[in-house]
Amino acid sequence: PKVGQAKLKFGNSTAAEAEITVNHQTIKVAAGAGARASEGPKLDLPPGRYEYSLKVGTEAAEHDEVEVAADQTWGLIIGPGGVLRVQMY
Repeated sequence: PKVGQAKLKFGNSTAAEAEITVNHQTIKVAAGAGARASEGPKLDLPPGRYEYSLKVGTEAAEHDEVEVAADQTWGLIIGPGGVLRVQMY
């Protein structure tokens, strides 16, 4: 991430396009996106706690939050059971 910022990286292991909204920004995540580390959408944010909502296809699937600190990178991986949050580095 940029110095003093946090980075969210998004992946989608489902067969359907997903939309995830974080910090009032909606990000489309294609089916299968993020299979390689360099693929998939990314978002830099100031440190803090952020609510997110997930929609896969036409179904709202999850509403939760993630807390990020400066200089951290987190992966939000969309799967059949919802979002898996993983601190990457």
